[in-house]
Amino acid sequence: MLFSTLFLLTGLSAAAVQVDGITLAHEKKIKNVDLSSAKVDSTRIIRGHMMKEIPASIEVVKQAIINFDEKCNNEFKNRRKHTDKTKDCKYSNKNLVESVIVKKTNYSGPKEPNEVERYVVTRYIYNRGAFAQNDLMVVFEYQNAAKEKVFEIKQYMLSDDESKKYLDNPVKRESAFKEAYGHFVVTAKGPSKTLFEYEYIGKTDHWFLNKDVMIGQVYDSVALGIADLFYSVETEAGTKTASN
Repeated sequence: MLFSTLFLLTGLSAAAVQVDGITLAHEKKIKNVDLSSAKVDSTRIIRGHMMKEIPASIEVVKQAIINFDEKCNNEFKNRRKHTDKTKDCKYSNKNLVESVIVKKTNYSGPKEPNEVERYVVTRYIYNRGAFAQNDLMVVFEYQNAAKEKVFEIKQYMLSDDESKKYLDNPVKRESAFKEAYGHFVVTAKGPSKTLFEYEYIGKTDHWFLNKDVMIGQVYDSVALGIADLFYSVETEAGTKTASN
């Protein structure tokens, strides 16, 4: 099964989290995002995690998560090559130029248990340079042990070889991270009450990002991205009216 051993997690909300058998040290909280990391040889592992109950239905929260093309930095309009340069994205993502959602892919393999959909989001990023990546989104829906409805997305940054299994002419990956994983879990706690939990894990061996003096900036970037995600979901759900 694709990526079945990429990350070995003890659970989204566990106090001590392990990635590939490495225990990450909890270090700080920024914008209500819990951040931790570990460094092994030339690779640094970074994790960001946030969880919040949102006063909206699971369907509303779900829709607010999957509108990936509505999240970008409008100051980068002129850098867009694949989407409308005049369009204003509704929600801010500091480093994101544009996202292209590709629903029809070449994948013909088996489904995972409870999988309902998989597709690719090609992202174009600018952060002191131009970057691009293909993210696989594997979507699940099921009931948990408490008979609550759960919507889940596992997001993986694809390698160039993996991208070719899904797309005819995939963009070449250019990223400071060699592996990246996002995990969205949305649980219905009532007709108008939904628990939203998100986890991000990235691995980098980039010489500059691996400098000890850079970890603070990496933490800030991860925290801002996750905080922006939650803000966009809350706003789309109608529970926020102004930026944090």
